[in-house]
Order: sequence, then structure tokens, then C-alpha cells
Amino acid sequence: MIRIASYNVLSPKLKAKQPKLYLKDSGYDERKRMQEVCKEIREYEPQLVALQEVEKDFVDRFASEIKLNVAAYAQSGGKERTDGCLVLYDSTRFSLLHSEIGILDADQGKVNAFAIAVFNDNYKTTNRKIILATTHLLFNPKRGDIRFLQTKDLAINLAIVLERFGGDASLVLCGDFNSTPGSAVYSYLSTGIVNASYASQRTVPPTWTGEYPHYKSGHNGNGTAMMVHHPQQKQEDQILNSPLPNLASAYAVESHDRGEPAFTTYLPHGTKACVDYLFYDQQSLFPINRLELPPLYLLRQAKGLPANTARLQAPSDHLLLIVDFAYR
Repeated sequence: MIRIASYNVLSPKLKAKQPKLYLKDSGYDERKRMQEVCKEIREYEPQLVALQEVEKDFVDRFASEIKLNVAAYAQSGGKERTDGCLVLYDSTRFSLLHSEIGILDADQGKVNAFAIAVFNDNYKTTNRKIILATTHLLFNPKRGDIRFLQTKDLAINLAIVLERFGGDASLVLCGDFNSTPGSAVYSYLSTGIVNASYASQRTVPPTWTGEYPHYKSGHNGNGTAMMVHHPQQKQEDQILNSPLPNLASAYAVESHDRGEPAFTTYLPHGTKACVDYLFYDQQSLFPINRLELPPLYLLRQAKGLPANTARLQAPSDHLLLIVDFAYR
């Protein structure tokens, strides 16, 4: 079993720049909030961790307090962003074979980072390779087209790494994709295909600052989208294929349920939606356990995230995702 965590930890600097998105009193001393984030992660003892919105000054602190080693840290580009994506690993279980970082600029000067780490699993006679990649895509809700270009660029980079380390490597791709399950990004990653016309659209959710639960998007919850998106499809519409293996979302449950969690982020005055995912290679891995996320009524009672109430302790504006995987 491999336990993998993904978490957007909410950069203190970004939070300070957008005070109108949050409650004046979330119940946390901001100076100690990162300590609570580390404590939350450490309690579940993950062996591989992917974090987003980590300030460079906090990298060693996260590694020390979570008691894991740094595999890769990718700092966002540009002058305004100082946070980035961090991958941590348990060196008693894994050997780091390779790491790389980059910026997903989408040929438009964007500064969103990605980090990739390749490990050898040294557990007993397993001797399997696992690739953990993480990213934090563009936030701007109007620019779904740019997020798709970023996703496409990331997929190309991952395909190169997969080819280099052979067909026996298992891929896990996680992070904050700022994309709902009805998006071109989600379709591309979970089904491997998407229509070019849909991918190029500037998508705007109807009530981005209100609740935007995923089940309005036509998603059946088995780890893939219900169908390929064909909005106003023309006969000559081009189909775009992902170079990645057959991925599925670990938090999408069986098809009789609604699938992805309704919310992975719940800002008091901002995004309330499912935008964080753990995608995995269905050919070589399968999820056996998932950390259950708080129900909607607790998020509403807390009036948003971060929250530190008697019934909900959540030190970030996103929720911690943890999945236990087994090899096929």
C-alpha cells in the first residue's frame, strides 16, 4: 500500500493579498496556521506528499515537521508569485530516481509551476517505479482555455518522463487544477480525449462565488466524465488526445453515487467547488482507501475555509486529499 496526499496549503502571502475572500477571524492565528497544516498532514502518515502554494521559505519547515524528504520544489514564475509546488517522500520506503520542475506559461507568460518526481519503491521485493506529479493551474475563472493549454503542456512533459523510465512506472498526477469536473481539463485527464472547440472556450461558471457542486456538470462518478464534451459540436471538430495512460480520479466513487466530492475548496467570499484531484494510472494502480471530506453542512456552519470550529478543523482554504493505493 502507498499513501499519497495532495494539499493546497494556502500561501500566507497570497491570503494577505486577497483579504476580501476570507473571514476576518477564521479561528487560526496566521503565524501558527502553517504549523496546523503540517500537523494535519503528519497525523495521517503519508509516504508521498504533493503540496501547492508553498512559499520557498517554508520548504524545509514542511519537510522537517512532516518528517519527509524533499524530492522537488517548483517555484512559480514572475515577480508577484513567490509560492510553488512541493513533493515530499519517505526515504525509508522510496529512492528518488529523478526530479524536474517547470513553468506552464501556455505561451502567454503565465507563471504556474509543476513538479515531477520519479521514485523506486523499495518495499520488500516490490521494486516498482512510481511517478508523482503536481501542479497548480491558473485561477482566473474566465480562462478555461489557458488552463487546458497548461494541462496539455504538462501531459507532454509527463509523457516524456514516462517514456524515459519505461512502461512499468505508475503515474499519479495531483494538485489544484482550478477546474470543475465539467471542464475540458477534467475531461482530457479522466477520459484522455476532449473536443478542440470545447478546450478553446473561455468558460465561466454561472455562480463562481456561490456554491458550484460538480453534479450539475454531467459526471457519473466512476473516475471519468460521463461523456466527451460536445458543446455546439461541428462535424469537422477535432478531437484532442492525451499522451498519458488511462487515468481516473481516485476521489470519484462508484457510479451509483454523485462522483467527485461536491467541494474541495469553500472560500467564504470566493470559489466553492471541486477543483482538486488525485488522478492515477488505472492500468497499474487502484485506490483502496480515501480520506473522507467534511460534509457540506459543516462547511456552511463554518461559513467557509479556513475553519477552526468545534466540529471542523481545516487550516487551509482547500481540503486535504489522501488516498491509499495498491499495485495491480
